[in-house]
Amino acid sequence: MTVDFFRWRRKDLDHGSSASDTICLNHFVTEKTFRLTEPHQIYWKKLYTHLVPLYGDMDIVRAFLTANTDWMGEREYSDDIRHKWRTGSMVQKFLEYLLTGAMGDVFERFCAKSQLNRIQKKLVPYVGYKPRLIYSQDELELHLDTKRIEEYSDIHSI
Repeated sequence: MTVDFFRWRRKDLDHGSSASDTICLNHFVTEKTFRLTEPHQIYWKKLYTHLVPLYGDMDIVRAFLTANTDWMGEREYSDDIRHKWRTGSMVQKFLEYLLTGAMGDVFERFCAKSQLNRIQKKLVPYVGYKPRLIYSQDELELHLDTKRIEEYSDIHSI
């Protein structure tokens, strides 16, 4: 993965100085879960209204934003210099073709089981204040300690 190769990804449970200027890959959704799970505090609204996709089809980005309009407010995505990859590469298209069907289903089940086991062993024992842990076939959200989120929401409540 590119963010690992360039060491842009936050590692382990660190939230200190080594985590600055890194990307925290803590929320993945599928089209089934575009509408994000509640509660939608002011922190989430601030975070997701400033969201910038790094890659992905514009129609999919718009569908995600539309699914969350009720709590995030109306937001039309405008072009951003950081949104570089809008279509898949030849390698991605080949892998999608190759993994479509029974072979892809087996591989996906194996990867999902492996990832869920890793979450249970590595992350769940280290959860902090009111963790938001959602892990299923359609959504992965890993916020192990929500104290700063709650504090921000309390300070900035409407």
